[in-house]
Order: sequence, then C-alpha cells, then structure tokens
Amino acid sequence: MRNKMMVGLPLLAAGMIALGGCTAGQSDAGEALAGKEPSHSDKRHQTVKVGAALTFTHIMPTGRLQPGGNYSAALTIKHGYSGGTLSLSANADEGIILGVRQSAVQLTKSGAVNWNIPFKTNANGVYYINIIGTVTKADGSTEARAYSIPVEVGDQSGQKKPALKEVILPAEEEIIR
Repeated sequence: MRNKMMVGLPLLAAGMIALGGCTAGQSDAGEALAGKEPSHSDKRHQTVKVGAALTFTHIMPTGRLQPGGNYSAALTIKHGYSGGTLSLSANADEGIILGVRQSAVQLTKSGAVNWNIPFKTNANGVYYINIIGTVTKADGSTEARAYSIPVEVGDQSGQKKPALKEVILPAEEEIIR
C-alpha cells in the first residue's frame, strides 16, 4: 500500500503545480473555449504569426537530381484574398541557376496560384530556392511571406558534414556552428 501511495504522490504534486495559476473552477483552456481572454495578465504564451495569408506547397521532380540537369519545381500558393496583387520573387543558392525569378498575379477571388520554376543544377550538394510572396492589397498596404524549397543534387550519402566550430559572443554566450 505504501508503494502505491509513493507512486501517486508525484503525480498529484505535478497536477497541483500545473493548476497553481488558476482559481477553483477556472482555467485558461475553459475561458478560451468560451471565447474569453485568459484572466491573467501575462500573454507571452500567445504567438501571432505575422505576414501574408499565404500557404506554400511544392512538388519536385521524382528521382535523384543530377548535376547539369534541367528541372522544374511546381509551386502552389493558396491565398485568402479577394483582391490585390501577388508578387512572387525567387533566388537560389550557388549551384542552381533559375530560369524565372519573378511573377505577378492579380488576385480576384480566394483560391490558389500555381508557379512553375525551371532551374538547372550545377554541382552535387543541397541548395535552396528561396521564394518571397508579397500581397499588395487594394488599400496599398503590403503583407509578405517567405518559403524555401530544398534541392538535393547528386548522392548525399557520402557527403562529409562540416566540423562544428565554437563561437564566443561578447556576452560570453556560446554558439556552436
């Protein structure tokens, strides 16, 4: 009997600590479900992701990409805008040459925009095609969102990982690269 109580005691203590910031019958989750703000004043737990209401997805060619090959990435951008302009710009790491770098589309209703990005690979390695989508709304305000497409060229199994370096900052914080 004593062993069972000793096992349950830490669980009971953890539960009491977890509920310590709430009064009886009150919880942040319950208030959120009721559509009310939590009663405590510390709102650092809330995270707002600023930027354009854009969702990016992509499709890459199947199979292993080879150096010197010509390929294309199919990008789909879903949006929630009923008007405005979507401007897209792309750049890439060394090792990739892009066939198209910019595009602009008039947004007339909610939906999706497709953008085909042709590229040529130069050398083995892992590279990124970086996309920035900027929406200019009817009132002239802009919102932007970034997205990166990883591109693996050649066989990556034999690639040697770079050695980690230690960097010491003035505040004596260590960053290992």
